[in-house]
Amino acid sequence: MAQLPKLFDDAFYDFVRSIDSYFEKSIKQLNRFFEDHTFPVDMYETETELVIEAKLPDYEKEQIHVSFLGTGCGLL
Repeated sequence: MAQLPKLFDDAFYDFVRSIDSYFEKSIKQLNRFFEDHTFPVDMYETETELVIEAKLPDYEKEQIHVSFLGTGCGLL
């Protein structure tokens, strides 16, 4: 009977380690994705405009759409 708590502790420890490993790998993959899929953006206001400048070398001006939702802005 003394082995039961030890077995549970080991199984629980292994379970927690596998979850940690899963999230660690997922976060690394997300970081690589965002490193490869981001672009420089500069945003500023003048007296009459909100100016958004983004360097998108593989796109034509007609392919880029700017959308505003609430307090956020998106480039599609």
